Amino acid sequence: MSQVSGKRYRMDEQVQSAVSGKIGHRAEFVFCTETHQPLLPKEAEKCDVTGKTVIPGILIRCEVSGKMVLPSELEKSAVTGRKALKKFFVSSSISGARLLEEEAVRSANGKYCIPIEARLCNWSGRKCHPDDLRTCQLTGVAAHFEYMTSDGQTRLEPLLNLLSGTRRRTDRRELWQMMTDSISRVLGGRSMIEAAESSVSGDRLAICVETKNWLGLKTRQAGLLYSIRDSAITGRIVLGKREEKGWRLEKTL
Repeated sequence: MSQVSGKRYRMDEQVQSAVSGKIGHRAEFVFCTETHQPLLPKEAEKCDVTGKTVIPGILIRCEVSGKMVLPSELEKSAVTGRKALKKFFVSSSISGARLLEEEAVRSANGKYCIPIEARLCNWSGRKCHPDDLRTCQLTGVAAHFEYMTSDGQTRLEPLLNLLSGTRRRTDRRELWQMMTDSISRVLGGRSMIEAAESSVSGDRLAICVETKNWLGLKTRQAGLLYSIRDSAITGRIVLGKREEKGWRLEKTL
């Protein structure tokens, strides 16, 4: 005597397959672990993860591994709706939403977020986990921490290098005259672009401007980010003086 889901069967009792309708002795059959219906072994399908036997039509394909598994072994992505084995999922550290690791934005320390929770790095142009972004104390613009100084202050390193004179780039020189006219209106006095460096994304420039008052007696270096696409200054302009130990901030515009 055997028992399946509360129902007792004698080994010599005749059973009918729920798949083909064939009739035979109980000993010739297996039972679906989900529906507890009888079927012949050759008619059964087996879960690739648990090894459990089920009737055809129950197993679902994992959209990552391709394995055919029980529905209980799968999870559904909150981002795309794709179904896959639970081991392929991660949780957003911001909202707790579950999504496939390959769909998530990962931080440097292994946290994840869904793409709509990610924020733009204004220097690389890529979406980043918010934990990885820092706000430049000079411009007020957010960028990935790898582009910021690590001297105790949070400043966009490419811009600071231009202001300090330790780096002199002349990227996108064909735009300098147009940008100078725009910058001069903000700074007043006479201005001349001294150096410019393209961002990783190529759609922004870090610019160092030499500016003099109308009498030409006072020379300062101004720094800013410029959006090529928008033809506009991004964030704040900083004004300061280049000294022996580097550039020193005097005021923010």
